[in-house]
Amino acid sequence: MNRVPVNVINNEIRWYVLRVEGAYEHKASLAIQIYGSIGVIPDFGLVRQTWVPEMTIRSQFKKKRVSTLPGYLFMQALLSDKLYESLKKPDLPHIFGWLQNRKCWPSFVSNNEIEHLIELENQDINVRPKPLFDVGERVMFPSLNMEGTISSASDNAVFLNVELFHKSFIVKVQPQHFDELIRVEEGDNN
Repeated sequence: MNRVPVNVINNEIRWYVLRVEGAYEHKASLAIQIYGSIGVIPDFGLVRQTWVPEMTIRSQFKKKRVSTLPGYLFMQALLSDKLYESLKKPDLPHIFGWLQNRKCWPSFVSNNEIEHLIELENQDINVRPKPLFDVGERVMFPSLNMEGTISSASDNAVFLNVELFHKSFIVKVQPQHFDELIRVEEGDNN
């Protein structure tokens, strides 16, 4: 049987989860590293790494990295009593404390769960916006002072059937102008 120092809660290096302020996961990670390196967090040498799982989201116009689990920071460590207590209710920016189970000990994350998060991190997620309007709907396009009926809609364009000078025309509306289109309710008179 291996003897473990009294101050170590368990003798395994595990992944634990800290609750942090959403959208500040990286700043919380940096705060832990800074405060740990200057001695504010006791037993910081037992921390192997902190990690914010992220994934790449691609939409039609941009690509960005976002946290897979907003509001959570992962820490790989050999947990000691002092490390546990210092992060239980920390006075550190953007950090709220451990994600804990019913026994009031920090919850740890299994290696299978970490591997799953790593798989998500290595994938690109494509987000395709749903067309905002349905074919046949009446809409107003204020920037051109036109009202028309949607003849087709996709992720790339909305086509309006408009009448000008007693003739029908098709007007293509680009995605960057989708938010300008206003539904015309039945009974509205312009």
